[in-house]
Amino acid sequence: MNLVGTGVRDCTSQPTPDCFGTGYVEYNLEHDGTNAGITDYNGATRVFNFGIADVQHGKALTAERYITMPLGMDDQSLLAQPGIQHIEMRGRPLDGVYRLRIWDSPALKWDHLQDVQIVLNYRYWSEIVSSAIGTGAGQ
Repeated sequence: MNLVGTGVRDCTSQPTPDCFGTGYVEYNLEHDGTNAGITDYNGATRVFNFGIADVQHGKALTAERYITMPLGMDDQSLLAQPGIQHIEMRGRPLDGVYRLRIWDSPALKWDHLQDVQIVLNYRYWSEIVSSAIGTGAGQ
């Protein structure tokens, strides 16, 4: 999770080492996958119940930058920090209903928040269609 904006965290009202040493804001993210539509091998959508999963007290970055694609070395370093990446939703579909709660704090300046990025390390499957071209088949 990345909170984009300039001055999203401002420690002037709370000038403590703890505030200045923290480059994140806590959040909860809930995924309701009880009615998730999944496209099957034939292209038909089927509905499955994956239940509800959540991330509690995750750390949303407040580094005053957009995470770019492809990921640069600086972005990879930011995302690799302890507590930033989560596995709680591993194996779940993207479809569903999400609820994001960003925890308020004296250092959080809501009016400076421009965007919220959710960075996914997502894998998917797709049909592999073999081709007879160039394989020597049928000759």
